Amino acid sequence: MRCIVRFFKITLNESMQTSPRILGSFGVIDKKAMNTASYKNINQRTVFNIESNKHTIFTGIITRPWFLMSEELFEISKRYDPSLANRQIILIDRENKVTKLYYMPILQEGENLPSNKAIFKLKNISEPIVRLDLAESILRRECRGIKLLPFEEEV
Repeated sequence: MRCIVRFFKITLNESMQTSPRILGSFGVIDKKAMNTASYKNINQRTVFNIESNKHTIFTGIITRPWFLMSEELFEISKRYDPSLANRQIILIDRENKVTKLYYMPILQEGENLPSNKAIFKLKNISEPIVRLDLAESILRRECRGIKLLPFEEEV
């Protein structure tokens, strides 16, 4: 059997120690509602404060407490998957007077690789999976703090 890499796990590069840390998120957004069937129960736009730090780097993705994409990365993803649903998350660093818009993508989740999605979740894998064409586009834009790990499927 040979392995073909057509997909990648997208995660935050561990070296990004100063990515935004969201405050007061517990219980605000139910992770169980973050799916294509019930995401409409999540507010269209939610505002959170982040830990104030003049060294904060607003990375292309945030992985805790939920998977979030920067505005640039979300727009890239929408080109490959126009039906990608989302919720907006506004992050505010009050002390440093910085506000950034992130998107919470509502990812299709399943046990098998979908044929028509550029970004999705698999049930037993914590990181979202991106298709090769989207991964290449992300790399060309040099989005900060993103790490792409090959996800091998057996053929």
